[in-house]
Amino acid sequence: MDDFTHFNDDGRAKMVDVGEKAPSRRTAAAGGRVLVSRETFERIRSGGVKKGDVLATAQIAGVMAAKHTPDLIPLCHPVLLDGIDLRLTLDEARCAVDIRAEVSCQGRTGVEMEALSAVSAAALTVYDMCKAVQRDMVITDIRLLEKTGGIHGDFRRADAPSLDQWLREAKAEPGAADCGMYLFHRGVVRRTPKAQVRGGAADSRAVTSMRFFYNESEVSAAVAEARGLPGIQTVRVWLAQGRLPLGGDLMQVLVGGDIRPHVLAALETLVARLKTRCVREEEEFSQEFGNFS
Repeated sequence: MDDFTHFNDDGRAKMVDVGEKAPSRRTAAAGGRVLVSRETFERIRSGGVKKGDVLATAQIAGVMAAKHTPDLIPLCHPVLLDGIDLRLTLDEARCAVDIRAEVSCQGRTGVEMEALSAVSAAALTVYDMCKAVQRDMVITDIRLLEKTGGIHGDFRRADAPSLDQWLREAKAEPGAADCGMYLFHRGVVRRTPKAQVRGGAADSRAVTSMRFFYNESEVSAAVAEARGLPGIQTVRVWLAQGRLPLGGDLMQVLVGGDIRPHVLAALETLVARLKTRCVREEEEFSQEFGNFS
């Protein structure tokens, strides 16, 4: 447990001593969304929810949660926050409420948890405000978007672009009128289905994350080849790199062309080539042993 700072020598939880750290500028941004039905979406937009203004109430809830994070997360330090900016916007295409929180301070520890707490509380408040209208809303994609400051350096998440955004951009390209079909592929990091072998011995600990790297010149060549296939008008590729959690986005591919057989063949060929350009290695294992299924 050397990599975990919230454990003492006996393996028990502790609050990290940050007293010797010099105060520095810290910022963090987190995001999340609430997926709702079309009826709920329209009620939120028009102010037709009986409890009141959904977005304004959720915004205040998020700000309060950020200020009370140490009361919610046991080992968080009380931090004197400089600012909290929480914004909720309506995403028509996804039929969702998008949430973004930005938190800053001048302190000895980061404010990632404050930003994540703000987003979580705002999302829960959206649910509470609308649950009389809809019970099956989905709170999803709560994640750290970026952070600055601290000994571990800066972090910025490279989120995958949305399919709606890609389609809008593709349909605005020259020659888009000739595209009669678009096909989309999304690849995620999968759990390794068999025991790993390291040092000649089978290791059945569960893999918790993987590391991926791509050769940019080979990827560019694969994309150029796909664009040159019969009937293909547009090709878009997004690839994640570095350490990725299981279930995280690995790749997105959009291909557009004249007819389905041409587009499907190009998509399958391109995805297969991209996968062969990917070098994978086990990065982190669980501490407990278990069986792969």
